[in-house]
Amino acid sequence: MAQGCQILRLPLPDKTLIEQALLQLCEMHQLFNGSARLTVTRGIGPRGLMPPQPAQPTILLVINPLPAHEPAPVKLILSSHKRQRNSVLSHIKSTNTLLSIIARLEAQDHQADDALLLNEQDFIAEATASNFLALRDGQLITPPIEDGALPGISRTRLIEEGLCTESSLTSKELYKLEGAWLVTALSLTNISSINTHKLPLPEELTQSLRRFLY
Repeated sequence: MAQGCQILRLPLPDKTLIEQALLQLCEMHQLFNGSARLTVTRGIGPRGLMPPQPAQPTILLVINPLPAHEPAPVKLILSSHKRQRNSVLSHIKSTNTLLSIIARLEAQDHQADDALLLNEQDFIAEATASNFLALRDGQLITPPIEDGALPGISRTRLIEEGLCTESSLTSKELYKLEGAWLVTALSLTNISSINTHKLPLPEELTQSLRRFLY
């Protein structure tokens, strides 16, 4: 968030105030084991592209309970829409999710659950709302930031703990994988197929990763 606010020239919310608001929200709803989403907008201003000066951001804090059940394996396609790896928008998490929406609609048209986004060099970047994790030659890998992946929370933890390394992955290599997952801050989901090609479902490794992450 700090990087996104800096790029968009928005004041970074005060950490202490956010923590206090989060505690109040959790107490109000009696939710102490869940997820929180923090959204910062440029606030109220006149029409036009430029944010008001000085900017007075609007802060939105939403909490939700954790999923009650482990997610079922999902079917993916390779989206025909490309993620621009050098675009500044590919390196910040923002409310501009039009590319992901279009790719998810494309997946729906093909009776799939989600889509993998490739960059302009045909390397895997990520899914529409998840990081991509794969088992290749017995090693866990994930696309590097330079290929268009966002630095998700769970992805970062796996890398920092030495359980996963960054490695570029082409679309042709997908069909040789020994397993693949979608990973977010809340869930790890097995990928059962990509473009109708079935993938192995390494259940023991899946459960081990879930215990570590969640």
